[in-house]
Amino acid sequence: LEMASNYIDVVRGHLGSGNLSILDLGSGVGIPGLLMALLDDALFVTLVDGMAKRSALASRYSIEFALADRLIARNGRAEELGDVLGRFDCVVARCFGAPPILAEIASGFIRPGGILLASEPPTPTDAQGVDNTRWSLAGLSKLGFGVPTFVHLDFHFVVIPKLQDRVRGRAFRNIVKN
Repeated sequence: LEMASNYIDVVRGHLGSGNLSILDLGSGVGIPGLLMALLDDALFVTLVDGMAKRSALASRYSIEFALADRLIARNGRAEELGDVLGRFDCVVARCFGAPPILAEIASGFIRPGGILLASEPPTPTDAQGVDNTRWSLAGLSKLGFGVPTFVHLDFHFVVIPKLQDRVRGRAFRNIVKN
């Protein structure tokens, strides 16, 4: 619960109070998304995982914990979820993949003004607090993102604001490290 509480603190610190829509990419059985929904009644969470068994278990948990009105578990790959593009205030990811892959996939789901929030290993940053070894600023910019900031609570996170819709013509293969 402590990790989910940290995710909520970061989301609320960046997006404020009120109802928010959250997409948890690669959620497994619901960490952190399910736990976030349990802890904050104003979060409407969609869990996405590519393994049917995990998604089915997360769906069962949403019923058992009386969260069915605020928690949806979907089975499938994120690339197949075109019906929910641009609908989320925040995309969270705990163990989804390499930063360029996560940014490319998450960018289409976050509305401008929202954030990408991902767990991070503790890494050194430059004077502005930017980790130039994992997140390509040029690549993020092409996806409509701003400059990442790092938050260190009990766990480490990167927060990347979505400034505008992604630039048309982007393709994953074009996202490279600096």
